[in-house]
Amino acid sequence: MTAYADTGFLCSLYAPDLHTARAAARMKRQALPLPLTWLHHVEFPNASLNALLADVAGGVLAGAARPWLRS
Repeated sequence: MTAYADTGFLCSLYAPDLHTARAAARMKRQALPLPLTWLHHVEFPNASLNALLADVAGGVLAGAARPWLRS
């Protein structure tokens, strides 16, 4: 049987979060490469974007001034 990682698992590997240590430990036990599907290619950027947008909404990030638009 082939192991399959959901996008949340992959996000934990590449963008540290609460589950990163467990995901990394699991990858050390993984004998074969995990399949990377077209869905991962779609969901991974969306997950990163959603995390960024959540930080904007939460006030962690704020839009910077664009000097070329000043009047």
